[in-house]
Amino acid sequence: MSSRAGSVPFDNSSGDGSRLDPSARRSFGSRQPGRRDVLTGLGGIVVAGMTIPWVAGCGAGSDTPPPAGSGAQPTSGSFPSADAATISAIGSAISKGEIPVGGAKFFKDAGIVVTQPTQGSYVALSTTCTHEGQTIDRVTNGQLVCPAHGSQFDPATGAATKGPAQAALPTKHVTVAGDTATLA
Repeated sequence: MSSRAGSVPFDNSSGDGSRLDPSARRSFGSRQPGRRDVLTGLGGIVVAGMTIPWVAGCGAGSDTPPPAGSGAQPTSGSFPSADAATISAIGSAISKGEIPVGGAKFFKDAGIVVTQPTQGSYVALSTTCTHEGQTIDRVTNGQLVCPAHGSQFDPATGAATKGPAQAALPTKHVTVAGDTATLA
């Protein structure tokens, strides 16, 4: 049996005595895949396994919360503790008119946003998204919006209005007497 010039034939170990040219190694035919073939295949599987959940987890365009068992774990969390300085800052912002009707003021260090859904009614909400714990940092079209996956929340109730978040934000009602605020 002859081989092409410059190539070295090898035995394909199939038992039939045929010999293959090394350029034919890529099509396995009846031979066992080699170590390089296995490692290359595993590398592709690992990349696909890492990419698919990452792409699937980005639900920025999702209008509805994910179905149960989809991997996105909603968390209800608790309302952040507000120290005296934060409560004083909230009272001061309200008394100075810094929170417009339909608007909000973020107290980033405390993890709290205070909204005024209707004239004279104030609500304090946690800024921790119930989808994956990212920080909500803006109001868009009258909704509190998480920048990570686009979850939206009602600024009056904290209810999730657009997924992937399912659970509402923890809230407390704010009452003000002069410059003094109370969260309850």
